[in-house]
Amino acid sequence: MSKPFLSLVIPVYNEAGRLSQAIQKVDAFVHQQDYEIEVLIVENGSTDDTLSIAQSFAQSRPYLRIF
Repeated sequence: MSKPFLSLVIPVYNEAGRLSQAIQKVDAFVHQQDYEIEVLIVENGSTDDTLSIAQSFAQSRPYLRIF
């Protein structure tokens, strides 16, 4: 991936119930643009499945990174 034009930062904490839908909406937005975008999911020690959901999506989306 080249240097992104836009960085989206999504802070998450115990968002397992909403994260899948949010990432799908972000994914649709990313694919509509003609410039490079990076999406940074910042996970802060969730006690639910937030991290595993984010990791699952990141496997097939090279623009998505988890911190």
